[in-house]
This record gives sequence, C-alpha cells and structure tokens, in this order.
Amino acid sequence: MSLRLLVTLPLYLLATVLGLVLLPSPLPPVHAAAAGEPAWTLSPPAEPAVEQQLATITAARLFAQPAQPGGVPGGQPPPPEPPLTPPDWRISAVYTRPSEAVAVLSQPGQPDKLLHTGDTLPGGARILAIRSDGLRILLHGRRLTLSTYPE
Repeated sequence: MSLRLLVTLPLYLLATVLGLVLLPSPLPPVHAAAAGEPAWTLSPPAEPAVEQQLATITAARLFAQPAQPGGVPGGQPPPPEPPLTPPDWRISAVYTRPSEAVAVLSQPGQPDKLLHTGDTLPGGARILAIRSDGLRILLHGRRLTLSTYPE
C-alpha cells in the first residue's frame, strides 16, 4: 500500500465515526390530536385595565413638578432657551454635485432663494459647507449642523 493511502484511510474512518456520533438524534414523530382531544391554544396575555395603569402612573407621580425644578429658588422653572435661528424659515432642499452645492431657503410669503457656501441665513448664521445630509453653519462663534433628516 502506498503512504498516501495509509495516511488518508484512517482520516476517512475517523471522520465517518465522528459523523455518526455527532449526528443529531431524530425528532419524535409529530401526531395530530385525536378526535376527542381539545385543540391546543395559547391564552391571551393578561393586561391590566387602563384605569389601573393610570392609577399606577399617578401614584408614582411621574409627571409631577418637583418643589424647585432646575434648582431655581421659589419653585419657578428656568426660562426657556431662545432658539438659535428665527422660526419662520426652513431649508426645503439641498442639491450637491462635486462642482457645486446649493441649498434652497423657503420663507412664508417670499420666493425660494438659492444659497451657496459663504452666504448668510436669516438670523445671521453663515453657511460653511453644504452637504447632502445637511448644512454646516457658523452662528455666534459656534459651528453647528442643520440636518436635512429628522432627528
């Protein structure tokens, strides 16, 4: 016998034995329910009544105001932070190509305006970059991103 046959024959035998040992055991046979047996069903999960859920939330006081919210004396909440930009405009479209990028500014009662890098937005922000996913702006010394996708 050749040396190659002497080496490969025991490997084949070992692989065959391991295959027989490691084979999964057969599954038990599936049988249908007999005519007199009731069909198996899953009961619906028990849900507490809406009133019980509301009572639990109320008891936990999840929505109650603390005595001094935000650490402000007298129990008054801190004043809301003013928006960074005026609320009456929006970027309605962004168009980008390797050679050009344009943003479309929409304001109520005015025609749409095309903006390029370096232009100024209402409120004083300067456009630093126009990308397909948003605008990079400089506002009051802060670099910000106006995303074209809802966050």
